[in-house]
Amino acid sequence: MTFKCITSICFVFWFAACSATEEILVKDTVETQYSLIYIIHGDAGYLYHENGTAFKADKRILEKAKAVGHTNPHAEVFIFHQRPKSHILYLFPKKESKFYYYRGGELLAENSYSRLPVSDLKEEAALYHQYALGKQELTKRVFLYYGHEIPTDKGRGYHVSIPKADFNISSLSVGMSYFNDIDIGYGNRFDLAVLSTCNNGTPETAAKLSNQTNYLVASPIDLHLSYMESHYFMEPDNPDSVSTESIAHNFALRAFNKLVGEVHTPVGITLYNTDELDITKPNENSVVTEFFKAARFGTPQQ
Repeated sequence: MTFKCITSICFVFWFAACSATEEILVKDTVETQYSLIYIIHGDAGYLYHENGTAFKADKRILEKAKAVGHTNPHAEVFIFHQRPKSHILYLFPKKESKFYYYRGGELLAENSYSRLPVSDLKEEAALYHQYALGKQELTKRVFLYYGHEIPTDKGRGYHVSIPKADFNISSLSVGMSYFNDIDIGYGNRFDLAVLSTCNNGTPETAAKLSNQTNYLVASPIDLHLSYMESHYFMEPDNPDSVSTESIAHNFALRAFNKLVGEVHTPVGITLYNTDELDITKPNENSVVTEFFKAARFGTPQQ
């Protein structure tokens, strides 16, 4: 095969990998009550077994996020499934991650995208701003992250396919800030952020995210593979008549009750009002609400 032929073939693969496949939507004036942003981390090991059947935890939560998009006619739902990076012919980056956009209970866009070799959520935020309805001052905006424990600092190797990239709570805060573009009407903070990860429901984490969200729901212990499902948003309370604090409390309580009914390990979920945090003393702040259930086995501690 000649060099010219090889070059032509490589160009075809490059064009297929990099050409735009995104559906252009005409933004309308339909108002939504909820704007939900899911970041589902799938670039690590998420295989587990349940009653002898193997499951991928990230794919399972993806299907449940899609169910929220299908069943909630009052929500605008953005789902980002971060998948391992790959290349065509070991040279050209492949669009490995997936983006889904729902509005009014309908799937309006399903695209592939490629993450840069850093962990800053810029690609996800760019898609969000492209498809979002525009000014949403009256919309409850919720950020939901599903994945492994996010390190407090450093975090190299969090993404298996991007081993040299650091990802930590500070990185997440920067990534969330790209979604909070006050210049185009999205507000400078989310109403609620949910970290469905292990050991991130700490005052230190809440303090580091206090500039990006009004409320934070997370677990201060191992969360187990059941995750904090967002089934609450399938049939949520009317946000026009319910405060953000009530929405955050109801979400945390329903997630806690579901976990308690499914796992035998300890269950703990913490709700923070970040406005009450003293970011200079992250370990001396009071918690708005703590939900905790001891393990169903073993000797109770005295």
